[in-house]
Amino acid sequence: MVKRHEDLFRALADPTRRTVFEILRDGPRSVAELAGELPVSRPAVSQHLKALKAAGLVREKPHGARRFYEIDPEGLRSDDGRQAGIRVAESAGVLLIGDS
Repeated sequence: MVKRHEDLFRALADPTRRTVFEILRDGPRSVAELAGELPVSRPAVSQHLKALKAAGLVREKPHGARRFYEIDPEGLRSDDGRQAGIRVAESAGVLLIGDS
């Protein structure tokens, strides 16, 4: 489980990725929608989503010609199947990860 938490910390270490993760808490978004809410380009958003997806935090769902990204609830589960509590306290710059 330590390795899993390291992967989560690494994926969410970047402030832009944390912001993307926070935005996705409100529901699925396309790359274009995310880019409209962030001060970065669409290609940069795609790279951040790739890192979040590799960590198992985000999944993509095709819808016609577009792809929508959402938080992957399975990626937030710990090895024993319990839901890992992940909260980002952006104002404090703190990432809290623990089992709930």
